[in-house]
This record gives sequence, C-alpha cells and structure tokens, in this order.
Amino acid sequence: VVDFPRFDEVYRGTVRTDMSTTSLLPDDGPRPNASAVRAQLLLRTYDVVVYANARAPLLFWDMVSQLYGSSQVAFLDGFDHLNGTTVLNLAPHGRYFAREMEEGCPVDDYVWE
Repeated sequence: VVDFPRFDEVYRGTVRTDMSTTSLLPDDGPRPNASAVRAQLLLRTYDVVVYANARAPLLFWDMVSQLYGSSQVAFLDGFDHLNGTTVLNLAPHGRYFAREMEEGCPVDDYVWE
C-alpha cells in the first residue's frame, strides 16, 4: 500500500484529535516521492489505484486512465452532498463509492455498464 501524497494525520503518533481517522494506520509504510510513484504506475506495480478524494485533483490520472482498467480503479467521495457531474465523469473509469446519495440524484438517467 502506498499513500501518496501522504496525509500525516491518519498515521499513529499524530496529535490531532478532531478527526475520526486520526492515528488510524501504523507509521511503517513506504514514503515514495512523485517520481517513484510515477515509475511504479508505469510498471503497473499496483493491482488497484484508489483515489481517496474524487473531487481533488486526480494525480497521475492521465497515466492511470490509460494503464488501468475500470475494475482496477476506485474513487471515494466522502462529501456531504453528491456531485452528479463528478459521478458521471468518473464512474465509467472505475468504481465510485459515495458516502451520501440523495434521493433523486441527478445521475438517474445514466446507464450503468
């Protein structure tokens, strides 16, 4: 597992206490830089690629979208209100997991494949 860019607050030893994910993970994993991640993606080192924030800039998306199939990519959306445009743009490229889905979401007419 590679966390890039690293979000220090989810690792043990963090003093921040206002998040439910604070200190969730052990702090013993790799800490690669952008060049290392890019090289590993090009070599298809990873079985899957997970974007933990579907609304943030999708780092390396140009490469990931070309090298990994939709069954190997996932997007997480933890926002309180779903953005139908984001879902429609990204869902064809991977699994889209949303925390909140309002009734009558604007993706009703989308044909899921």
